[in-house]
Amino acid sequence: MFEGVVATILNRFLGNYVTNLETTQLKLGIWQGDVKLEKLRLKTDALDKLRLPVDIKEGWLGTLTISIPWSNLKGEPVRIHIDNVYVLATPRFQENFDPEREDEREYKRKMQHLENDDLLRQQQLLKKKGATSAGEEKKQASFTEQLVTKIVDNLQIVIENIHVRYEDHISNPDHMFAVGATLSELSAVSTDEEWRQTFLHDSGSVIHKLLKLAQLSVYWDTECQSMQGLSHDELVTKFTQGINSEEHRCRQSILLPVVGLGKLTMNKRPSPEDIRTMVKFEFDQLAFELDDKQYEDVLLLTTAFDYAMRQRRYRKHRPPPGVRPKDDPRAWMLFAIRSVYDEVHEHNYRKTWAYRKKRREERQLYIRLYTASNVNHGTLCDADAKALDLLHHSLSYEDIRQYRAQAEPTIRKQQYLIRKRETEVNKAKTGGAAVADNATAGGTGVTGWVGGWVSSWVTGAPAQSQDTSKKSGNGVEFEDDSAQLSEKQVQELYDAIEFNEDDADNATDDDLPKETIKLAATAILRSGSLKLKVDRKTRDHTLMGFMFNILKIDLLQRPQNLSVDVSMHRFEVVDGTLPSTQYPRMIYVQSDDDCDSDASTCEDEESVFMAVAAAPGGLGAHINQGEDGSTDASPMLDIGRKLKDPFLQVHFEQDPLDAHADSVINVKVKSLNVIYHPVAVKAIMDYFKPPSSASAESIHALIAAASKSMAGFRDQTRAGLEYALAKHKTVDVKVDFDAPVFVIPQNMLDPNSEVVVLDTGYLTIESQLVDNATTERICQKHDQALSDDEMKELESLMYDHFDMKLHSTQLLVGKDLATCMRALRNGEADQKIHVVDKIELNFDLGLCILSEPPLHMPKVTIDGSLPSLQVYFSDRKYKALMSSIDLILEAIEDEDVDLTQQYE
Repeated sequence: MFEGVVATILNRFLGNYVTNLETTQLKLGIWQGDVKLEKLRLKTDALDKLRLPVDIKEGWLGTLTISIPWSNLKGEPVRIHIDNVYVLATPRFQENFDPEREDEREYKRKMQHLENDDLLRQQQLLKKKGATSAGEEKKQASFTEQLVTKIVDNLQIVIENIHVRYEDHISNPDHMFAVGATLSELSAVSTDEEWRQTFLHDSGSVIHKLLKLAQLSVYWDTECQSMQGLSHDELVTKFTQGINSEEHRCRQSILLPVVGLGKLTMNKRPSPEDIRTMVKFEFDQLAFELDDKQYEDVLLLTTAFDYAMRQRRYRKHRPPPGVRPKDDPRAWMLFAIRSVYDEVHEHNYRKTWAYRKKRREERQLYIRLYTASNVNHGTLCDADAKALDLLHHSLSYEDIRQYRAQAEPTIRKQQYLIRKRETEVNKAKTGGAAVADNATAGGTGVTGWVGGWVSSWVTGAPAQSQDTSKKSGNGVEFEDDSAQLSEKQVQELYDAIEFNEDDADNATDDDLPKETIKLAATAILRSGSLKLKVDRKTRDHTLMGFMFNILKIDLLQRPQNLSVDVSMHRFEVVDGTLPSTQYPRMIYVQSDDDCDSDASTCEDEESVFMAVAAAPGGLGAHINQGEDGSTDASPMLDIGRKLKDPFLQVHFEQDPLDAHADSVINVKVKSLNVIYHPVAVKAIMDYFKPPSSASAESIHALIAAASKSMAGFRDQTRAGLEYALAKHKTVDVKVDFDAPVFVIPQNMLDPNSEVVVLDTGYLTIESQLVDNATTERICQKHDQALSDDEMKELESLMYDHFDMKLHSTQLLVGKDLATCMRALRNGEADQKIHVVDKIELNFDLGLCILSEPPLHMPKVTIDGSLPSLQVYFSDRKYKALMSSIDLILEAIEDEDVDLTQQYE
């Protein structure tokens, strides 16, 4: 029953991307249940949806295999296998400009965008039309959920050997570079309870799905050789070799190969106490590397893309490629004159009556033709069809969308009159009321909604306005009759997905207890890093490295609640600018210094890390199946159990179950040691310093943002204040921040050099929520006059208040770092070391909830107190502090500093 639907979907999808698609062969294969397409060539404009000046030079879809057991959809899986997808893309900056070709590509992009808009709108209309009662809305929601569950249960997808490469010899005139992404495998297969790959004919009430990600990587090769001009066999060989793990060592990788494993468990018939869907993702590492040449190419490519997008409207006047201004100055002068003239002429023409008259006539003509096309099922006379096509070419996307919205009421009214007339005719012929009732219902309920939903999703048009034939993206016509589902076919669809309308009334979220967990998802990343490199091709020196261990994300979704927890262990920044430094770690968790006092715990943690890292291929060893088809569990979950005290913990909850606030945010951070190294700071600033050409664009963006924010202020009336109070979302914030310790050594090479240590102490932030009684008391006096005190109270409710407390902040100057750290741990003031003893700061921070508060109400209010301050000062401490200030200012001086010797 679904053969025609599947054929139509594949025709529509593949036709937009491939050129040599045999639709007859595809449709025949689908009806037989076995489709195998090979060597499909990708279109040049297949990437136009990205809205980038990029063309596909060479591209193939090696093999597409689809196996559909039509005779036993309930007992056998649907298998999709995609293999060997290779894409070679090039820039479209200075190629020979073809106005007709560019207009046609822009027209196709515009029509695809409009088609997607129509599809979404028609599905919403069909859903609203079908859901005539709350009970039918429940059935529709249950049907959608059951359809998704069946697809997950039956579908087996394997994608292998993907290599996408972009070559650019224009953005950087000095050399050509290539950007590419490779993927060895991405699959989703069914398993049993032990995660052994198999398809269970009767999976019972629980579905198990194993998700695999193997060797996903991104590279950016500078000064490489182009693959353009090679034969087909040579290109396939090059692309295939680029996916192999050995080839990554020869490339300049930005993202090192990523290996991941996912486990999906779905309960098809859960009780209110059961978790409906559970997902666990585990990743070995996420390691990024970026060198100075790659960063320069990134900036140049971004600038080139931006330039190409901005000058697209002027390309028709531009001289041919290769013609420089000194070769033909007249052509370039005409280019400048015509570009400015067109812009000025267009601006002035839009103010004339002739332009407004033309727009009025085009609007009226388009609404009339578009209405006739929808009412007459796409049938128009040749003259009207040609006129509508010309309007689609000439009008902008925004105009067409607006005109179609204006035509919708007329279309619905005429379609209603036609249905009413047909009902009266049928009633007169049959003399019964059954036909009339059925016709006027228009297929409401789940059955009518499903039929219309399938047909509109497949054809991109509503069921009542579909033509008998449509054109796919490759210009080949195919019949749409197969996309229409009859009552019998809809019932067969119900049987295939095991959907029962009678049981659907009790399957919606509104009927579930609020504690029921619909989705429980966990993602674990063993390690992550970012390395900034210089001179990669000669000595491959790491300038600085950012690393963390064990990033875990937990998500719980309930019917009316969403909760997210994030934790991270061990964050550090390693300095590579000075190899002989006494402080190789610039930033690290303070508790790492205590490993010596608890060596056994640290050794246990390190042994876990080493065991995972030493495994061949990292996590990949746990993804490979054994001879019995089993998949071993990854030890990464045990790592999370051993590291019980993370460096960072964040909890976010939307609509908490106790309803004390709209959102909850809890943050807990352990203390960090931050070593200040002026040479490293200067090196990083120079590393990321953008080209001088970017300065003007940055200033322009800042001016635009400032102008937008300086919109006119308006006074808030009492009604406006009460409305803001009623609509304001309350956030319960709790921050427990063990603030960092900043260390400024006087000499990075001398372990006994004097250091300045600033311990910023312990920061806590708690929100002061307004109780509901106060809010209700103010709202009850809506129709009463307020006194001055009550008006002030209302204005005070326009602020979110936060209690901020900073504890134990102190400043020390010692002969070395160890001495200062011992003084911090002792907790007692030492006049020889302390400059500022522990101080306590209390703040009350108020943030106005009004976007544009009146002049007498400040945007931010702050009220603080400092109970006591003890300072111990001497000439030695003064000199150390002044020297530290000089070190800080040294990194931001404008004069250039030769850092090459520091890298040796």
